[in-house]
Amino acid sequence: MRSLLRPLWLVLFCSPALARRGGSSRPSAGGSSSGGSAGGGLVLDPVIAAIFSFAIIFFFMTFTQSIFLLYCIVKSRKFQLPVKAKLGPFFSISLLFSTVALTLAYALHALFWAMTRNKVKDYRVNLPVPFLNAWNALEFLADIFLLSALFSLASHREKSTLKVSPNQRNVKMVVEALLVILLLGLGAGYLIARTFNSQISEHFYITFTFFLVMAALYLTVSSSVMYIQTRRSGSTDKIFSRIAFIISPCFFVHAIYLVIAEIIQLAGLATKISPGVDLTGLLISGITEFTALTVCLLFIPRKPTQPSCSEVPATDSSSDKP
Repeated sequence: MRSLLRPLWLVLFCSPALARRGGSSRPSAGGSSSGGSAGGGLVLDPVIAAIFSFAIIFFFMTFTQSIFLLYCIVKSRKFQLPVKAKLGPFFSISLLFSTVALTLAYALHALFWAMTRNKVKDYRVNLPVPFLNAWNALEFLADIFLLSALFSLASHREKSTLKVSPNQRNVKMVVEALLVILLLGLGAGYLIARTFNSQISEHFYITFTFFLVMAALYLTVSSSVMYIQTRRSGSTDKIFSRIAFIISPCFFVHAIYLVIAEIIQLAGLATKISPGVDLTGLLISGITEFTALTVCLLFIPRKPTQPSCSEVPATDSSSDKP
């Protein structure tokens, strides 16, 4: 336990040590390079140092989003802001789970590279499979909860602003629920298979990324159709337009890169834990997910608002007559 806590302490308080990059030998994927420096501290190769730095930056960015979202949820309940009426009952809590999972995933991301690629041998350890499973599980949950939040939001806005038949809406809800359940099952299958060192774990991961891309495409198409319907009806809904033209493309870019990175690794163009591939993926995922989450946070009302005409349910005028 002490051997794990000591590198963790370094990860949290070693930013000045990143400038110390002594040694030119490149560590292997298992973190067992022969090069190293005498003394304590965190000494990383330039690419590893960049991964560590950006992981810490994205950690604090998503941590700030988590705190802000939690504040908005508490404030909405205290002052009875129309969050559920505007965004549905599951959007805020699903988004909170996504930001918390993503924040923890970035922390483990930085911890992994700092602990396995540190040139100071006294502070370098090989992490067990449960650590890697926890890291992947948090990344899976962050994507799935974000997808669930967006599905819930789009469904609620469609119900409150568009005239859609109940059967059509129920079919869409079933499709979305099946996508979420399928992603959860594939993610769990991948983690279980890797725990037992099974060769089929890669098949689970490839299938997971494929259906994540399909879910992103479905969200893009469905939100675009709803945006067109609102324009034709003469009403305006910024939520549909932002989902269709900002959030969905960001999520799609994030998902499609997971597939591209896996293809690169399967083709032998990079190792399973390649610093270059990981740094590229970290930048793409960090920027796209932060953008998507920031736009989602803009949907949450922070002061009492009067519902628009499109949000007020139609009533029968004849019921007001004596």
